[in-house]
Amino acid sequence: MDSELKKDYELSYLLSVAEAAGDLASILSNHQATPYYQSQLNSGKLMYPIKKQLTAFLGFCHFYALPEDIKKIKDALALTPSVLRFLIVTQPIKSTSRQGRPAVRLPESKPEQPAASLSNEALEQKLEEILK
Repeated sequence: MDSELKKDYELSYLLSVAEAAGDLASILSNHQATPYYQSQLNSGKLMYPIKKQLTAFLGFCHFYALPEDIKKIKDALALTPSVLRFLIVTQPIKSTSRQGRPAVRLPESKPEQPAASLSNEALEQKLEEILK
C-alpha cells in the first residue's frame, strides 16, 4: 500500500569526493526510498568555491519515496560533510492532457502566399481605380 503513495523524485547533488555516492545510496535506503536510476559522476571545476572546494563531482538519481520522508532525507543530506550541495524536486507528471481534459490539437496554420508581384504601371492603375 505504501508503494502506491510513493512519489517520483529527482536528487541532484555536488560531492566533494566520488566515494560519497555510496553514502547517498545508504541515506536513501535508510529512509525507505527506492532508487531506480543513478547517473554517472562527472567531475568539474566550480565557478566559485563551495565549502572551500574548487572542484566537485556532479550527479543525479531518480527515486520513489513517501512525501513525508523527503524532509528526513534532506536533513540527513545536509549533515553529510561530503555533500556540497543538493536539490530534490518532484518529477513532472507525464500525460497527454491537462487537468483531465483530452488534448486538443490546434489546426495547422498555412503560410501566407506572397502577393503576386505587380509592375509599377499595374500598381498605379489599381490605385487609381481604388481612389475613384
